[in-house]
Amino acid sequence: STDDQAPLSGHGATQVTSAIAAAARDLLSARGAIASLTPATDADGADVAEAERARVANDADCDLVVSVQVDSGDAAAPALAVYYYGRSEKAFSAAGRSAAEAIGGSLAGAGLGTACTVDARTWDILRATRMPSVRVCFGQTYQAEHRDRLTDPEFQRAIAAAITDGLVGFFAPPEPLEP
Repeated sequence: STDDQAPLSGHGATQVTSAIAAAARDLLSARGAIASLTPATDADGADVAEAERARVANDADCDLVVSVQVDSGDAAAPALAVYYYGRSEKAFSAAGRSAAEAIGGSLAGAGLGTACTVDARTWDILRATRMPSVRVCFGQTYQAEHRDRLTDPEFQRAIAAAITDGLVGFFAPPEPLEP
């Protein structure tokens, strides 16, 4: 069921995504990874365009890009989804899909109380990078329970831990095959 409150958007959404991203960066750094954040807004408070964020990632020669976003405007959006670059079943980023599946599986198994879908999109942050890119997206924030959970620091840390675990799984060397 929905209530009549506005979805989580603007500064509130930026605070949520920034907290999740910073917590994930800290957890990755604690595991020995070099992780950095790009600002979500510029000095004037305007959103930084995805194409610009992709350019920054390309210039930094990152191994992987993870974008965290609140999808406040689409009532049909899933409550939790991970996206990778793809136009069809034959035209997609295999590494991006693998990273999205690893993160999605970790999120789904983290006991967060919501299903996680994994799907392809052609958004700039996924398309314009030279490295695999994924977007972790939270929707249905017009529902009070989703807004309340996303603004809870403990829930944000749980999300960050699940993203981190998914990334560690993605970058882990494969298990050797037994003869």
